[in-house]
Amino acid sequence: MNRLGKVLQVAVVAPIDHLFDYLPPLQPLINNEPVRGLRLWLPFGKRECLGILWNIANNTECPEDKLKPALEWIDSKPLWSKEDLELLAWTAQYYVYPLGEVLATALPTKLRRKTAITQIATAKQGWIESCTTIPQVLKSGNLLNIGPKLNADQDNAITTIKAAFGKYQAFLLEGITGSGKTEVYLRLLEHILAQHAQALILVPEIGLTPQMQQRLLERFNTKIALLHSNRSENTRAADWQAARTGVASIVLGTRTAIFTPLPRLALIIVDEEHDPSFKQHEGLLYSARDIAVWRAWQRHCPVVLGSATPSLETVQNAILNRYSKLELPKRAGAASSPKMDLIDISATKLQAGLSPALIRLLKDNLEAKQQSLLFLNRRGYAPLLRCYNCGWTAECEHCDARLTTHQKLDILWCHHCGTQQATPKQCPKCQNTKLKFLGQGTERLEQTLTKLFKDISLVRIDRDTTSKKNVLEQLLKESQAGIHPIILGTQMLAKGHHFPAVTLVGILDLDQGLYGSDYRATERMAQLLMQVAGRAGRVTKPGRVVIQTYHPEHILLQTLIHKGYRAFAQLALKERHEARLPPFTAQVLLRADGTKLETAMSFLTDAANLGKELPTHSKIEFWGPAPAIMAKLAKRYRAQLLIQAENRNLIRKFLVDYVPKLRQLTPSSKVRWTLDVDPQEIS
Repeated sequence: MNRLGKVLQVAVVAPIDHLFDYLPPLQPLINNEPVRGLRLWLPFGKRECLGILWNIANNTECPEDKLKPALEWIDSKPLWSKEDLELLAWTAQYYVYPLGEVLATALPTKLRRKTAITQIATAKQGWIESCTTIPQVLKSGNLLNIGPKLNADQDNAITTIKAAFGKYQAFLLEGITGSGKTEVYLRLLEHILAQHAQALILVPEIGLTPQMQQRLLERFNTKIALLHSNRSENTRAADWQAARTGVASIVLGTRTAIFTPLPRLALIIVDEEHDPSFKQHEGLLYSARDIAVWRAWQRHCPVVLGSATPSLETVQNAILNRYSKLELPKRAGAASSPKMDLIDISATKLQAGLSPALIRLLKDNLEAKQQSLLFLNRRGYAPLLRCYNCGWTAECEHCDARLTTHQKLDILWCHHCGTQQATPKQCPKCQNTKLKFLGQGTERLEQTLTKLFKDISLVRIDRDTTSKKNVLEQLLKESQAGIHPIILGTQMLAKGHHFPAVTLVGILDLDQGLYGSDYRATERMAQLLMQVAGRAGRVTKPGRVVIQTYHPEHILLQTLIHKGYRAFAQLALKERHEARLPPFTAQVLLRADGTKLETAMSFLTDAANLGKELPTHSKIEFWGPAPAIMAKLAKRYRAQLLIQAENRNLIRKFLVDYVPKLRQLTPSSKVRWTLDVDPQEIS
């Protein structure tokens, strides 16, 4: 031991990949010895920041006159268990990201500052305290009411998963939309609560939490922690604390909830496991779904991946028997699967994107006093503003993108960087006043529908109409109650929502997914189509789905319509295998951006050459570098280098040697780069 005594090795919340040595704070811990996982407040350069104690050493390579004491201990006991810290260390290693930043990501925002855990108040929102409408008579322990009668497939799924409690096993619960997957979850939770254990439920988007939360509150008399970014800092921190201490038996949240400490964790459920929203696209580029599987293995508990349209990775894992597949092939209760048809619009005059055939179907459905849902995954009024005199088009000066017209706001809006400007009254190039709006978004379609059906209540659900707090929840409640005969919306409507009165679904434009530049585009299109289609006919009345397309003979569309998603997945997997693409290979995407495209490309060229010089590169492929599909975004020019191998082990071994050298390669501040392990977008 040196004369300074113990040295604290600290993971600092900063984009730096190594630990920093500090002396203990002058004020010692009261009644406790320093242990891994304790938070400290630190001097770091010219500022102060958060750090987490990772190791305690007797020696340091830092000169003694440079070694600073930490400013203070924030907590007297660590916020994470040994298993929690192992999970976070694995995450940092797998996704090649600084440990301190990973630890910070796992904390509620309030606890990333100098806030002691003792300052976190008891949560009130999201727990059972808010459930004044729930029947007060308990039927059995934690159970408030008994669910509907199960069919044989649901009963088999529940029995099979229950048999795995207490050990690791991954399940793919593949059930068509409306097949009762949520009821399976609820029955599994009954068992968890009876064992006084905890369960974690992940959903892909905040908009899906109210519906799931309501189902939980109607069924169970227990504490429920709700974790997502739309909650206040205080409430979210309080719910996180309730989960960490075991007070909350059920945790419901979006992707960051995967890191929540749970001392009695016995079940993980990932609903809509295929959804791209489980992948983080900024900072720590992790997949909550994949971490959920690793965490279940670590904690010796089952993980259930539920979806009507499972990802091709998950389908392949089931084929290889890494995951046990359970099927729900029929809709629950008396509901039946909707009839699906294609409408060829290649030689049809459209009215704001609506074909005459779809307009007739809408009229018929309204006359029958039934509810219709129209899906158009493009918000705004029109995606293109053009001058027919000189050909000028409204484009973003910061991105390689066109500006979308938002008529009500009277602005042009870049949906990529957020730039806004007033809609011009004349062409800025030739001063022609006759500008044309081309294409349609939900705002324009709403306007047309209002003219076609003047006395009908119509609701539009997209990011523009739901930006205010609690508006989305209110509009969904009204739609589910059948108040609005026509529901119009974007992708926000596609995932997991239950509209019992909807019997007609019209899908206006999915053709771009058939020919997308990303190899995952067709998979995303198929999943979106089937998820939207699943909103029709979910109760007793039969449903119908019509899909407008310029390419009715496309083999993938024909396969989906006539043979279903499973047949599509088999065809798509065959294509992926022949092309040597995931899930049959493993990928890492190195992205770079700079003030000039040449700078980013030069960095990636050097990065590729560097990788090819390493001994572990022999089974590694380098594709590119190449400019990104949208090369210019928010005044920065982007390029990418795709690194591929036959399996993840080869990639992992390569990255161990590669990343330290890559970090030395960056030329000052001219280039920013990120490494995306298992990328979900090649764009």
